[in-house]
Amino acid sequence: AEQEDAEREQLTALLKLRRQQKLRDTRAQDMLAEIERLQEEGRSYADEEKRWEEEAERTREEIAAVQGGAEEKKKLVGMLKQQRREKEKEEEACVLELQKALRDNDEQERVVNLQRDKVAALRHEMEEGVRKEGEAAAEAAALERMLQDPERIK
Repeated sequence: AEQEDAEREQLTALLKLRRQQKLRDTRAQDMLAEIERLQEEGRSYADEEKRWEEEAERTREEIAAVQGGAEEKKKLVGMLKQQRREKEKEEEACVLELQKALRDNDEQERVVNLQRDKVAALRHEMEEGVRKEGEAAAEAAALERMLQDPERIK
């Protein structure tokens, strides 16, 4: 009965580990989807930056054609540089977030591997206990047969 309880607890633990692994796999898939989304967002930022650069060029040409003053040109360039810096900061934040997600995933994978190793060690211990119990039962049966044999008692 204790062995059945131990086996039941082990099976419960294994099922729990399996559910946790499935959850981690789902999270990993979600993270991969998020990585893809962030990569797409990064490409979108690059496209948007290119559009901003093209727009900036058109604006500079318009200012030159209309004879915009040097002060206006400096303000426009400053604004465009500020916009570029803001975009770069957003991209950097996305990269940092992605790196953190990857580190978290690595840590979860390490924990899963440790738990898997613990379960394997527990299984080995239980198998060894069952084997020793079988040996002890066989030895006890042999001793009992020897006790029942009147020839051996003499």
